[in-house]
Amino acid sequence: MFRKSIVIVFMLGLCLAVKEAAAFEMLENFFNKLDLGYEEGAIIGMGVGVVSKPYIDVDAQVIPAPMINLQYKRFFIEGSSIGYYLNKNEKFKFAAIGAPRFWGYEPDDSNALTNMTKRGGSFDAGVRGTLVNDALFDTEVTFLSDVTDEHNGQEVALFIKRAFVQGALTPRIGLKWHSNNLVEHYFGVKTSEARPGRPAYDPDSSMSFVAGGTLALPIGEKWAFVTDASVMVMGEEMTDSPIVEDDAIWSVVSGFVYRY
Repeated sequence: MFRKSIVIVFMLGLCLAVKEAAAFEMLENFFNKLDLGYEEGAIIGMGVGVVSKPYIDVDAQVIPAPMINLQYKRFFIEGSSIGYYLNKNEKFKFAAIGAPRFWGYEPDDSNALTNMTKRGGSFDAGVRGTLVNDALFDTEVTFLSDVTDEHNGQEVALFIKRAFVQGALTPRIGLKWHSNNLVEHYFGVKTSEARPGRPAYDPDSSMSFVAGGTLALPIGEKWAFVTDASVMVMGEEMTDSPIVEDDAIWSVVSGFVYRY
């Protein structure tokens, strides 16, 4: 059943695999005991994440990563996202959600960003619908819009994912559309910011490809080691920016969680 839940960590990623049959059996024993639904339940832990930034001469960041999956009736917390189920059954789930966006940069992050205006993160809110198909895969569509007046942009994401071993191994692939305002804010260069080697740049909306997965390895009855990896191959409107040197944003998060 896809109602079984594991930690959903804040960035998306590469598919991971387990080869040993004994490991699969351990995973089933661990996650068979968790059935959150609309009831109370929690998986809580802490990990470390490594997250890349696509800007010129900006190194990947190592950050603490809270790993949380909490449900109380219709309210839930999944990683850095919060939400409320407006409808949930075995075939379709629909929820109002909110999530922080950890994009952006400081002008002193690299020489290529000198005299650029700081781009900060935002908090986005919207809705998420999930169509469950046990025989094939889940289809998830999310719409998010900035509610903090940081970029005033929107994001639409379409994912398909398949859970194996009671949800312990979950690869996923999808597409993300980012609006003109969002892409311009984080990848554009204003006329006032232009300089030799950094021309003004006014991008349009962009489509990116995302792939990833989550893997959890039980340790005893209550604990598990969880790893999530993610890569987003950015669209041309992002990669053509004069302040960008990488074609993709990637992240890896690993940590230990405890099931209450």
